[in-house]
Amino acid sequence: MKYILSIILLSVIPLSTAFGQSITLDAFLDRVKQEHPLIKRESLSPEIERIDKEKLLTAQDWFVNSNLRFSASKPIQTSPFSPSRVNRASFDTDFRRSFWSTGGKLSLAWSSSRLTQDLQSITIPSPTGESSIPVGASKLYENSVSVSITQPLWRNIGGKLDRLDYNLSDYKIDIAELQAIENQEKFLLSLANKFLDWALLEEEKRIASERLDLAVEQLEHSQELREANLVDQVDVLRSEDAVRSARQNLVLIESRIEAARAELAVLAQYDQINTMSAEYDIYRLAELPEREEAFDRLKDDSRLIRALEEQASRLEELQIGFNEIGDPSLDLGFGVGLKGGDERFTSSLELLKPDFTLSLTFSQQLGANAAEADIDRTRVQMEQVEYQKMETLLSLESSLINLLIQIEDLEDVLALNQQEIESAIQRTEEEVRLYNQGRGELTFVIQSRDNIQNAQLIYARNAANYHRLLLQYRELTDQLLEYDL
Repeated sequence: MKYILSIILLSVIPLSTAFGQSITLDAFLDRVKQEHPLIKRESLSPEIERIDKEKLLTAQDWFVNSNLRFSASKPIQTSPFSPSRVNRASFDTDFRRSFWSTGGKLSLAWSSSRLTQDLQSITIPSPTGESSIPVGASKLYENSVSVSITQPLWRNIGGKLDRLDYNLSDYKIDIAELQAIENQEKFLLSLANKFLDWALLEEEKRIASERLDLAVEQLEHSQELREANLVDQVDVLRSEDAVRSARQNLVLIESRIEAARAELAVLAQYDQINTMSAEYDIYRLAELPEREEAFDRLKDDSRLIRALEEQASRLEELQIGFNEIGDPSLDLGFGVGLKGGDERFTSSLELLKPDFTLSLTFSQQLGANAAEADIDRTRVQMEQVEYQKMETLLSLESSLINLLIQIEDLEDVLALNQQEIESAIQRTEEEVRLYNQGRGELTFVIQSRDNIQNAQLIYARNAANYHRLLLQYRELTDQLLEYDL
């Protein structure tokens, strides 16, 4: 009897794996993080935003424009000096680039053209005969190079507007990363609950195995008593029914364990799980902070709150950009160039004639300004995000309090479950003693042992529910999947 009771008392002590290799929850989740498509898919979301950000850098690249033209015309002759036909071929190219550090723009240009025209010469009579005087060149080559710079003095000074979309993309990356981790964590929570179901089934199997061992032992004892004519045959039949019931229960649990392992093996892409046992102490209690301390940590570390703060910061910078757009445009332009022209192409390459331009351009839209509407809309959106942050904090606080209350109450329930198991053990011990003295019924012994098993199962299931709440707490406080951002 002492041996039997020692086996039963082990129900309140977590057992390690008796056969084969075991796997912990953290090891299982680490495997899922490496192999599951959802984890990989979510991790690509911020990478897409990073690629979009890099694409915006092309605005600082050099851009080249080239233009090849040919025209032929017969102009209206308004004087004897007008050409009767004009053909022009030209090639222009320029290189342009914007500088985000200043907001300025630089342009380098090259132009080359060839002009051919039919001009009537002036005929002058003379004693020696008529002589022709040309009124202009029939062929002319022109070449030129130029450099021009435009620098904003008011709107976009320092390149604020040029860099706006690029700077805003940083917030998109951070928000996408936070959202991706949040989605991954919710998925891992569902898998962690499946793992906990597996661990609970393993514990139920252990309890059922102990019940079967006790039933078999009771059957052997009943058979011995029957052979000694100390009990009726009905006690042997009752013992056999108890063995069959215990064995059937054990087979059903083993089937559920096999199905749970097969599912987790697929999700984790780890076939060895099919030969493993879950290593998880479902009876371990956790030390959690007080409600105020837990909520303060949640406010500081919550990814949901950080995502809203990133959104608010993005709107603030966007509003600064809209304010800049509403400012007047005042641009200083400066350009220098050299050109040359001649009837021969090689001579036209002698760029000896300089050009110089200086400009100051002012522009401002009068009347309705779209920037003002954008500013107002952004201001309202910022206010909306602030209310959303308040709403999210209230939701987080209520969920946190709900979980902490349930966890605290379940700790009390688990203590009562342990007392119930101890009481059931004591009742069983007394029923066995009475039965061995011939003053009790075997039915009461079987029922009392079933009561121990039921009390153990209730204790195990309440302990599993306790750890489900702990997993929800870890997910709510962003501790189930931790990343350094």
